[in-house]
Amino acid sequence: MEELAPLAGPALLRRYALALRHAGRVSKVGETLGDVLACLERAELHRLTGRPVDTSLTAEQVHEAAVENVTELLACAVADQNVTELLACAVADQLVTAGRAVLELNWGGVFALRLPDGAAVYPDDLVAPAVRDPARVAEVRERLRALGVDGL
Repeated sequence: MEELAPLAGPALLRRYALALRHAGRVSKVGETLGDVLACLERAELHRLTGRPVDTSLTAEQVHEAAVENVTELLACAVADQNVTELLACAVADQLVTAGRAVLELNWGGVFALRLPDGAAVYPDDLVAPAVRDPARVAEVRERLRALGVDGL
């Protein structure tokens, strides 16, 4: 079972990273992590996920709907994933692909991401503040750079 993480994990991460990239391309937000973070910083998450049809929603409600939902832009690939999970997978994919982290089997979840020094990284927790609050994108960007994520 322990061999499962290094074999299947990167393929799973890549699938979700490609789904986010696809959404960026289709929405014209941009395909890179830097593009997605810039979109979040401008408080334009709804551009990436699609604006809810309900015109009575406030700007805050539109943002909350975008945080929780991934609409038809992503439906073909990962309809059950939310933006935080997709962004986290894209970050993890980049770290694993660059050899800056490895995946380990995690009995409490899908996989654990480990840095060379053995420290665990929790990409969902790392990127969630940027998805929820545009004012926190710069802070998240700096944390990602410190881990070795490129193109931010």
